[in-house]
Amino acid sequence: MDEFEELDRLVEEHFGINSTVSLNLNTELENLESSEDEQDENAIVDASISGLPLKDVDKLDAGCSCLRKCLDKLERQNLIEHIQNIRELSRSEKDMYIMGAIKVNGSTAKKSHEDIKRHRFSYCFNGVDICVAAFRIIYDISEDMLKAIAKHVVSKGITPRIHGNTGKKAPNAFAFEEYQRVKTFIMTYADDYGLPQPAAPRGRDEDPPVYLPASHTKKHVYEIYKNASPDKFVGQSSFYDLWKKLLPHIKISTPKDDACFKCESHRKAVEDARSEEDKLEATRAYLTHIEEARREREVYKTCVQESKEELLGYVCPNRPVQHQTSNLTKMHYTFDFAQSLILPHHARQIGQIYFTTPRKMHLFGVRLDGLSMQMNYMIDEDETIGPDGSLAHGPNSVISMIHHAFQTYGLGELDCSLHADNCGGQNKNRYVLGYLCWRVLVGLHRNINFMLQIPGHTRCLVDAGFGQIKKLYRRSDCDTRDDIARIIEQSSKSNKAVKFSEEEAWIWRDWKGYLSLRFKALKGIQQYQHFRFSSDAPGYVFVKRRADSEESRILLLLRDAPTSSLGDAPTHLVPGGLTEERQRYLYRFVRHLVRPCAQDQTCPAPEE
Repeated sequence: MDEFEELDRLVEEHFGINSTVSLNLNTELENLESSEDEQDENAIVDASISGLPLKDVDKLDAGCSCLRKCLDKLERQNLIEHIQNIRELSRSEKDMYIMGAIKVNGSTAKKSHEDIKRHRFSYCFNGVDICVAAFRIIYDISEDMLKAIAKHVVSKGITPRIHGNTGKKAPNAFAFEEYQRVKTFIMTYADDYGLPQPAAPRGRDEDPPVYLPASHTKKHVYEIYKNASPDKFVGQSSFYDLWKKLLPHIKISTPKDDACFKCESHRKAVEDARSEEDKLEATRAYLTHIEEARREREVYKTCVQESKEELLGYVCPNRPVQHQTSNLTKMHYTFDFAQSLILPHHARQIGQIYFTTPRKMHLFGVRLDGLSMQMNYMIDEDETIGPDGSLAHGPNSVISMIHHAFQTYGLGELDCSLHADNCGGQNKNRYVLGYLCWRVLVGLHRNINFMLQIPGHTRCLVDAGFGQIKKLYRRSDCDTRDDIARIIEQSSKSNKAVKFSEEEAWIWRDWKGYLSLRFKALKGIQQYQHFRFSSDAPGYVFVKRRADSEESRILLLLRDAPTSSLGDAPTHLVPGGLTEERQRYLYRFVRHLVRPCAQDQTCPAPEE
């Protein structure tokens, strides 16, 4: 007898179990455990196939507690689909659906010593009466919620449930005046620090955005508001909500929104710097540029504010006003070109027009900031100095319209200041400087300050006026220049349309040829941002690189200039009109897109 047989004999003798029985028992236990695991796995698989969580599947498996076994009478797949569908409903939709599924029986029973009626309800699903427990499972509703809906049906019928506090003012709510104070504070803050955009993003019918500097977070603005309101102020989250609801167009810039070419170059220099010394040097250069742009912005805002304060309560005389007949010394003008408009333009734009070159309308704005009035000069394609809309942005065009604005809409001020962008072809050139110097020489102004903001940081109020025009233009139908003039007038109280075809309109003059014979070019003009002309030094210009830089005096008037003829007007220029080729193009490809009543005006037949 070997050792294993001896061991089996001893086990059988003392425990009555042999190894074969033990082995079979272990096998049965393993089979039992594996079958339970398979059942659990099958349950999980069934739950995943049904699309319901495992706990909901368990509820269906457990069924209801009534004797009728309501759930067993119904098809399981229909129940699963019903539960899934009802979970896709909104809360109000689910409430109304359940109200239609329950029925008040109307039988009542009085409790002792109480005058309370107990309403009984019947429940059904697909025409089959079921118990309340099965109803709660099938309609996926809790016991308390079902009682609340049933109570609502009894008292108010099948109507939407409305919370009792709906429409009521919260006991801790602020008065309307406090909300108005928050709105006024944010608007004033945006006026001081914001950069208005010329128009809303393309395709959006909203106010043009105003960007606050990226360094000014909403929390920073709230802290300033909180410190300025020591007695009573709204909470931080309420401040954010009011900002978002009342003034969504006032936004915090991202670092890329207020970056110009130099800003981007400095930023990349900071990123690419390897040593600490290089990073510090690049950072200092970046901060210096930002600080210079901020100071120039402050100069612009100061000019606008001083002009408004001087003209506060001022009664404007009948125009035109004789030169230097008033004591005004803070008059401020801003001028710039807008993006061209097209004719025809419809709110429901026909896709075919995007494959053509429609008629263009140029806009040049001159804003009298003290009066909050903007004159928008409309220049059609056939009204520009060159043919087919060319030479619309050259020195002759710009100076002719500025001269007309001074002569027609000026207030006879002694001194004035002007702001423009840094475009060399339009504003920053020898001819515009020569024209301003000429005005002082002939006594049209005593002093003129001409300032140009740093490129990339040149947004100003005239852009906001253009933005109001674009906002109305995008949702209007325009087939003629008169339609665009109407849109300009209706876009804002401050916007006025000036048409070339009017009797009092401007005329083109050869200012470029006239001034080139009398004034010389300023060497290194691009490095200067500030130019001053004074009657105390006629023929000279005082230049500065920045607002706080040292001023230098430079002679502009040519020594051999014909001073005796300075008062003579430049030569009159006739508009170039439309070439025959352009007329044929408009007639052939654009005319059918214009309304019939305006076709002869916008796209007439070519001249023979």
